[in-house]
Amino acid sequence: MQRVYITLRGDDRIAIYNLDPANGALTHQEDIHIPGGPSPFAVSPNGAYAYTGLREHFKLASFKIDSETGSLTTTGTADLNSDPCHISVDNTGRYLLSAYYAAGQIAVHPINTRGAIGSVEIERISTRHRAHCVITDDTNQFVFLPHVDDSNAIFQYKFDAKNGSLTPNTPPVIEPPPGAGPADRRRATARGSTRATRRGPRRRHAASAAATPRSAWATPTPRLPPPPARPMSAPAEALRRWRRRRARDAAWRRA
Repeated sequence: MQRVYITLRGDDRIAIYNLDPANGALTHQEDIHIPGGPSPFAVSPNGAYAYTGLREHFKLASFKIDSETGSLTTTGTADLNSDPCHISVDNTGRYLLSAYYAAGQIAVHPINTRGAIGSVEIERISTRHRAHCVITDDTNQFVFLPHVDDSNAIFQYKFDAKNGSLTPNTPPVIEPPPGAGPADRRRATARGSTRATRRGPRRRHAASAAATPRSAWATPTPRLPPPPARPMSAPAEALRRWRRRRARDAAWRRA
């Protein structure tokens, strides 16, 4: 049985559902009360621990996932200077990365051997406002930080999995055309398929975008063809024919 975790910021709770992989049916299991507005959510690569950002309290929280029931038990919190809009766990499960939309920052926090988050961050770097997502690539050597709206950029870093440090890559920022607004690809996290979802299209998308030469961004986006014309109703078609006949008759009289 797989489990789905849904954060409900306005209700201060995380809803847990059982997912039937045979037919996709969801069955509600329980709600966990989490004060502080839980919003972004991530699961460790081994599926044993979970993390959320508390956007009203400016905190990160870590949980142990019960291997039998999927229920959550709080194991630690970390105070922040702003509210995180997105979080992710690196491939080793030793670091939690977080992005800050309003503050325009990226941060890295340690995770101990029991899956609990450390209270003191390893890195906190200011970028631009509207940082929207933070992820590592499949090799765990690089980190990507897209920014939306007027910031319109992808910051990229070299990631040292030995100590959690970030170093600007070359180039440090990818600038797509105005209005492109690189964001992220959201995913639902289901226990039992965590690694598959973490290594899915969203990671490949960000990695390929950051590796694309800047000149390639100039390629115009293909436009969708216009929708087919809607067929006229019978009265509308009759009116159109009457107007055509009237115009022909008027032209004949003038001649």
